[in-house]
Amino acid sequence: MDPLAAAKRTKKTVTLILVFTAVLAVASLITGYFYLKINDISPQNTNASQGCGCYFVAATDTVKSCADANPKMAYEFQTGTIQGNNNCSASCDLRTASSLKEENQTTLACRVDDFAINPGCVDISIEDTAQKRYANKVEPGQKLTIKAKFTTPKNITTPDQDFYSGFSFVVNGAKTEMQKDQATSSGTGVDKEYLVTTTIPDYSTSDTLSIQAFGQSTTGAQITSEACNRVLTVNKPNAPTCTELRAEVVNDTNQKPKVNEINLSMASVTPTNTLSVKFTVGKTGETLTTKNIKSQMSGSSLVLTKSFLYSASNFIDGKSFSVIDDEMGTLNISSQVYVDGSLINSDNCIGEFEIPAIQEGPKNPVEETPEEPNEEEPEEEEPTNPQEEKPNEETETSDFTLDKTASVACVERSNSLTYTISIQNTDSDDEGVTRIEDKLPLGFTYKTNSTYINGSLVDDSDFIDVETVGSTQQITFSTNGGWTIDSGDSLTIRFSANVSSSALSGSNLNEAIAIPVNTPKDDDSLRSSVSVSVSQNCTSPETALFDSTISRVALAVFTILLGLFFYFSQSGLNVSNKLINSTLGKTVRNIGLKSNDPQRYFEEKFIEKLEKNKTIRN
Repeated sequence: MDPLAAAKRTKKTVTLILVFTAVLAVASLITGYFYLKINDISPQNTNASQGCGCYFVAATDTVKSCADANPKMAYEFQTGTIQGNNNCSASCDLRTASSLKEENQTTLACRVDDFAINPGCVDISIEDTAQKRYANKVEPGQKLTIKAKFTTPKNITTPDQDFYSGFSFVVNGAKTEMQKDQATSSGTGVDKEYLVTTTIPDYSTSDTLSIQAFGQSTTGAQITSEACNRVLTVNKPNAPTCTELRAEVVNDTNQKPKVNEINLSMASVTPTNTLSVKFTVGKTGETLTTKNIKSQMSGSSLVLTKSFLYSASNFIDGKSFSVIDDEMGTLNISSQVYVDGSLINSDNCIGEFEIPAIQEGPKNPVEETPEEPNEEEPEEEEPTNPQEEKPNEETETSDFTLDKTASVACVERSNSLTYTISIQNTDSDDEGVTRIEDKLPLGFTYKTNSTYINGSLVDDSDFIDVETVGSTQQITFSTNGGWTIDSGDSLTIRFSANVSSSALSGSNLNEAIAIPVNTPKDDDSLRSSVSVSVSQNCTSPETALFDSTISRVALAVFTILLGLFFYFSQSGLNVSNKLINSTLGKTVRNIGLKSNDPQRYFEEKFIEKLEKNKTIRN
């Protein structure tokens, strides 16, 4: 080969290597800068990632300010984000609040500064037929409509696809499933919203209404938030009740017991037509039913005097309280009160009263003389063997199974999730459980007043004790005397936990333990755990390799060093030369030439073919 041509070819190769390494170095710098700029989405890193909210509450005698309120009391919720000026984008303007069923009520606007950034479920309302919202309480027998509003999380990777596959409502522990096509939607992509509507079944027997809305994502995750959790009081009217019976018993001149007066205390009794009482008296259980005695009511008491009680004309039976003239010792009186022909609650209107009459003659003195000991019997009993008196008893055992589940398999920081603990008594007898202990993972904290026991919301002060153990929280669920679970039945505890920015990426294990009254047959059956993954984005695959800043810096430094190695070292140049002259390198280079410089591509192919033929001839 011509030395001049060889030198030119070598110079061209070196130029290509330098260009390739320069491109690689620039790409390394760009990649490193990219990874260094990526930050965890958490309130500690950027204001734009902080969620906030505002909820509206109707003031009452017990809720006079936002310090007395919580989101479960809200009748409307607004969600937003913390802006650069540290203001919440939710307006919290009372003028924007919805109309209330109860008019002329004072409304409070309360801020929530630690709300989730992408809550999914952003509001729930309980409305009447005129679309006015109920605030604190509802009347039984009313037709109620629940409306829940869901938004598409802003961080989904496929905004053109529907994020939700279905919805559900849980009302006082009863779940109602709804298909996606039953919801009304508006908008597209990340701006798509869903309005889900259902009606509440009969709730007249309940004291409270606990309502929560859930959305199910296409990956099976259950989506909810405290913006979609409401508790209202069912304002049931007080039932008419007879609360107490008092009687004064005296002796007449003939030493016969007489009832001087009977006083029946009433609650919520407002008869419109009739009021009558059926008395059952004495040891023989004689019944005496009064005629209409509405006129005898004085305020909240029904007072019947001696003259009334001993006049047969006041009773439809044609009898009077003279039927007890021969009673001795004590007198039993019970009553059943009828208001407008209907029996009201009279369980407390019974009594036993001493008759202060002189009893007939002294008691038999023989009966009062203590019996003399039987001389035939030994004066001292032989001691018995305690082992014979108390046979060996087997240790009482219990048989429970415990199951722990989570509402989602993956949770993003600054969001919350719901844990459920179910303890089933698989023993043939009723058994007791003294307490349940649950230790949360690092960065998970118990959400105040979020516990439901067997579907009913409970007060934390009565059942829950939260203590810090090391760097985590341990929750203890207990009650005075523990819980007795019937054979084959179960105890279910549901509570929520917040996930802070300090939660570890990847799998986080949570374990619950039940402590029974009797010795368990199998200790392992009283333990159960569930694992939840913490991720930056639960809607896309998560490796957790680059969740921390340290790992990103390490990757950037490695990439930059690799570029410098290829650019400056002889070994790097040799590797680059081999890469360029390899079949793969030549193929890539030819593809580039063919696309960008076809003339040069055909010239080089022609020269290459000539050199190849020359080599064959030689």
